[in-house]
Amino acid sequence: MDILQTIATNLPLEFYSSVVKHIDVFRRSLLVKNMSGQYGLSTNCGEVEDRSSFIGLTGEQVLSKISFSNNFHRSIFIALLNSICSQKENILDATKQKAHRFVYSLPKGKSIAVIGRFPFVGKFRESGHFSKVSLFELDPRDGELGTDCYPELASYDVIFITAMTLVNNTFDHVVSFCSPQAKVILLGPTTPMLPVLLQHGVNMLAGAVVIDGENLKHCLSAGNSFRASTGLEYLTISRELLP
Repeated sequence: MDILQTIATNLPLEFYSSVVKHIDVFRRSLLVKNMSGQYGLSTNCGEVEDRSSFIGLTGEQVLSKISFSNNFHRSIFIALLNSICSQKENILDATKQKAHRFVYSLPKGKSIAVIGRFPFVGKFRESGHFSKVSLFELDPRDGELGTDCYPELASYDVIFITAMTLVNNTFDHVVSFCSPQAKVILLGPTTPMLPVLLQHGVNMLAGAVVIDGENLKHCLSAGNSFRASTGLEYLTISRELLP
């Protein structure tokens, strides 16, 4: 059972009755609006299929329709789930702490691994605070490590994992290489703000909720990246991370 199937057995009750009103698909993202007017965001890294067949379905019907082996279906599931997680009563434990700033509160000399090209990697390297900072990518460029190097993750103290791994079904594979002593941070706007994830190898969830769906839609339509878009509020939920 992969992590999304595990999540599907621990859903907020509101998910089942939530109804899909609209689905917008952009170059690398997917935005769902439910009938209550809330928006949920997800990365989309699958072949775009007929989204109209999901319009008007309840969350319960979406669950019965999707295949967890289909990345486009996984994106729709996560986006609808995130539209529910955006409700304030469901994120009472969240803070506005920045996950990439948290690591500076750890003792100097920790090793950092980052799965996904996040802009803070260069600053980590320049800071001199860490003994080693490595970037892992599916399609590595110069100075980056590929998936064949995942076994090396066992030696890192802190590991940042892009939530895109939830969509492309590689999360469980990545986490399997992490040391039980490592601080594992799942981050990016795709991240469901669900505490149940903290029971599956993750110490911190660093996600985002949509606070202005129309503004965000305009940004994504213009081709903006998540970090260059407005309409999002970044939040974290964590286990106790300080040593």
